[in-house]
Amino acid sequence: WLAFLAPPSPTYLLLNVGMTGCHFICKEDLAVGSSLRLSIEIPHHKGTIRARGAVIWTRRASDQTAFHVGVRFTGLGSRSRGLLKNVLDGAILENIEISTRAYMKQIEKL
Repeated sequence: WLAFLAPPSPTYLLLNVGMTGCHFICKEDLAVGSSLRLSIEIPHHKGTIRARGAVIWTRRASDQTAFHVGVRFTGLGSRSRGLLKNVLDGAILENIEISTRAYMKQIEKL
């Protein structure tokens, strides 16, 4: 989940996040170049990632009621950077574990 750190602060659906930025959906058509202060909460992880960012692209969603927004991080403190790295490293390891398990099941069938 994602929220802006300025009132009002609704919650937005975060679709993708990486070390350099994120992609989310919102109802507003944010202008490219807009500066944002972000608060990102990752389910099943303690702590909140706080970052500053700039809107680098927007695209109207296919249902025409929302906008996809791409943000490049322009400021990410060391604590938030460490938390984000741990979250991303864990996601990669979970994906590898699932892939390995599926591979082993296929090997057993041979």
